[in-house]
Amino acid sequence: MCASQLVLIGLCFLLSSCCLSVTADEHNHKYNDGEEVMLWKTIVAPYRYKQKTYMYYLLTLCSGYREPRNATFVGVEHKQSEYEVEFKADVERTITCMTAPTDQIVTAFTHAVMNDYWYQMYIDGLPFWGKIGERDENDGKYYIYTHKKCDIGYNGQQIVDITLSTEKREELKEGASYAFSYEVNWKSSEINFENRFVKYLDRNFLNKELFDTNFFTKWNWVFEHMHL
Repeated sequence: MCASQLVLIGLCFLLSSCCLSVTADEHNHKYNDGEEVMLWKTIVAPYRYKQKTYMYYLLTLCSGYREPRNATFVGVEHKQSEYEVEFKADVERTITCMTAPTDQIVTAFTHAVMNDYWYQMYIDGLPFWGKIGERDENDGKYYIYTHKKCDIGYNGQQIVDITLSTEKREELKEGASYAFSYEVNWKSSEINFENRFVKYLDRNFLNKELFDTNFFTKWNWVFEHMHL
């Protein structure tokens, strides 16, 4: 058996062990229909400078939506997001805030998009990531994503999967107004709770979600959250 296979087996064993050893936390990982589910914000970071991470709320256009709860896990502050999520309750597109940022803020976000900033969030211990925006290769302009779509997989009373899609890009420009929104779709899944981290070892998932942004930082977060 080659070394890579041994490493893979070891990682799988670690994943299973960590998931099985989870204690009562975040509602004991079991929810009743309609029960609140916390959606946390953690960090933002530029792709090219892997060690430079900043708290999520330092780069946000929405504030004051509701008084957030704060928590600290593995030494990093987590802030409750403005998104209201309830177990197995779909949310149609809902506007969380409308804002007309100052020219200074537009410049800051243009810099963030220019440097491929990504952000990290998590739900019930499952980390997921998204990009702030993108530069259009055709017109050379910078755009920000104003809509987040969360597809959440559940098995019984437990959350076993999360996929984030960022949509509705809007051009970053002075004098513009933006409406930020989100939606939530719940889907029944056959993934067992004990195996919900397995996808992070999948090559296709790594190519799409990890390799494109910050592989090592994200892997660090995966293992930290498995121990919560």
